[in-house]
Amino acid sequence: MATITKIWTITVTNLTAISKTIGPYDTDSTGYLFTTIVPDQTGIWKFQAHYPGGYVNFLGALNGSVPPAVTNVFSLTVQDDPVPTYPGAPLPSEYWEFPNLRRKQGME
Repeated sequence: MATITKIWTITVTNLTAISKTIGPYDTDSTGYLFTTIVPDQTGIWKFQAHYPGGYVNFLGALNGSVPPAVTNVFSLTVQDDPVPTYPGAPLPSEYWEFPNLRRKQGME
């Protein structure tokens, strides 16, 4: 099992340039992080994640310091009107199999 120091924070800036830091958050072993933010104003919001650095230990095989990191600033437009969702595709009505399965079995 890997031991990783995971103390991410996120700076959220609203359209009036007021910043708020939220967190800290832990990630899973792949670095995935998820949180929910409910905006209270329409307009452009900005987000930036910060990692203060830490130490990693992968089963004793890889040990060392991880340097601090900061993401690029991500901008998101919040609006009153909902964005239409993608209609997607209909679900299959027959049993599904890999498209090339019949070809592999010499059936086509």
